Amino acid sequence: MKLLAVILGVCSVLSLTQALPVNVTFTVDTGDSGIQIRGLCNLTNQYCPHTLGSFCPQCAADGNFLPRQCSGSTGYCWCVNVITGEMIPNSRVPPGHPPPICGA
Repeated sequence: MKLLAVILGVCSVLSLTQALPVNVTFTVDTGDSGIQIRGLCNLTNQYCPHTLGSFCPQCAADGNFLPRQCSGSTGYCWCVNVITGEMIPNSRVPPGHPPPICGA
């Protein structure tokens, strides 16, 4: 539950500010010791269920989101803000079409 509170807190801050420094390291309290996770994408991906049909974001080496995200289960691709992971409006492309060209 504590981890969920941390993630919801980070999401609230992102929603309010629409920004986050690029190379942020999060420390998650796991009881005995904290785990350091670099970047919001890595933090999100760390707790993704990784089950069939679920979407887990693709992360860059610096812990940010890759500019283009695709769902393996639906075939849709879209562009995101590399810092927040939020989808860029009108960038979602259905399967069978060329993927969107997304900036960094």
